[in-house]
Amino acid sequence: MFKSISWQMYLYAVSIVTCIYYLTVILLFFRTEVSVFTKKLLRRGTKHQFESSTISSSHTQVLQQKLEEVKELLAVFGKGGDRTELLAVIRSFLAGYNRGYLSDHKDALILLIATQAANLCGFELSDSEIENCFPDIDE
Repeated sequence: MFKSISWQMYLYAVSIVTCIYYLTVILLFFRTEVSVFTKKLLRRGTKHQFESSTISSSHTQVLQQKLEEVKELLAVFGKGGDRTELLAVIRSFLAGYNRGYLSDHKDALILLIATQAANLCGFELSDSEIENCFPDIDE
């Protein structure tokens, strides 16, 4: 039976068993250091994920705040004014908008202004009319 096993296969099996043994001994002896190291690695990965979620949540908060301001603005304007006054009010509101967020939020703002103007003010504003109210982003 032992004549069918080559020296190469024997040394290969012994080296695998030896590696497993020493790996087990090292992990048992240094288990606190290994756990601290793995926690640091996990914490570092979570930190980067947390930073990106903080950035996106601040983006979302700014958008929600501006959408509420647009709703309030159109509710105050109501059905009492005309189309040119409404566009002037929208233009002045958008002029004070942070240009860093403006390009990201433009589509959402256009959609909201169009629907809220139709509901609250009785005006059907086209997307191009609303888009003309936006200041140039390149400035």
